[in-house]
Amino acid sequence: MTPDTFNQFFVFAGAGLALCAAGAVNLVFQKWGKLRAVLSLGACAAVAGGLAVLVGNAAALKAGGLALVGLAVFALAGADWLARRASAVGTALRKPGARWGLATLSGLFLALGAGVTFDRADKAAMDEAAREMEALIGKPQSHPVAGVRLATDLGSPVTAREPDEVRPAAALTEPEARLLAGGKHDDNVIRIGPADDRSNCHGWVFTGGHYILSPDDVELILKENGYEQVQTPRTGDVVVYRNASGVSHTAIVRYTAPGQPVLVAGKWGVLGVFLHPVDKSCYGTEFAYYRTARGGHVVIGATDPASGPPAVATE
Repeated sequence: MTPDTFNQFFVFAGAGLALCAAGAVNLVFQKWGKLRAVLSLGACAAVAGGLAVLVGNAAALKAGGLALVGLAVFALAGADWLARRASAVGTALRKPGARWGLATLSGLFLALGAGVTFDRADKAAMDEAAREMEALIGKPQSHPVAGVRLATDLGSPVTAREPDEVRPAAALTEPEARLLAGGKHDDNVIRIGPADDRSNCHGWVFTGGHYILSPDDVELILKENGYEQVQTPRTGDVVVYRNASGVSHTAIVRYTAPGQPVLVAGKWGVLGVFLHPVDKSCYGTEFAYYRTARGGHVVIGATDPASGPPAVATE
């Protein structure tokens, strides 16, 4: 959903609500002309004031202007000079009940129409973002790494994979920036690691960034490496995101404090490593925390002993 579409929704919805309220006022107070005028303008002002607080003065002025135009149209519908030139519809509109009833319905339909339009535009934007996200951070073309044997603590094999093609980090800079801006994530994340085709999020957590792992391997690792789901996270815990298809993302808890957002770090597919609030990412808000007493997250065989364990294994 773009900011322009978001603001347009409030403009038209606000105008519809103001017109609906003003029409209802004129229906109820048909015999008091001055009171009707004051209350009608008050309804427009109240809605405009609310919009000014929510989305700013520009949207409030547009919504108020649209509502006043609508009120003017329905008010003029009762003028003698217009009624004489109008058709049967115009004649019917001279009746206050019909005129202001139509105003009420028009405002209601305008507000509802804005909601429907907003919902459709939002869904279209989400679908487009999902397609782009899948293209950018979805499963890369990969193959098993020859000579590498990874295993869980209980000895079950874990398949280490590597990409068919390793692109330079510079080639992923533009797609990464587009994903962050398009999904409105750029204000919520701090980039702490470069883009890299050689590992995905699961490989970053469980192999120290050396390989690509499948979501199925994540479930196996959680089961056989002593992980238990916990409700209150601590620094060093694993956070696992899921969707209808299963595991979609894994990351590491980096910061917790009472009353503060939980901050996690994780690699977004082939893109960079990002630090962000746990509920502010392109992976949604369906997640759970897991803890193990084994001293690290990297699986057996994932690192060269001479190089020492990667950072995620020291938590």
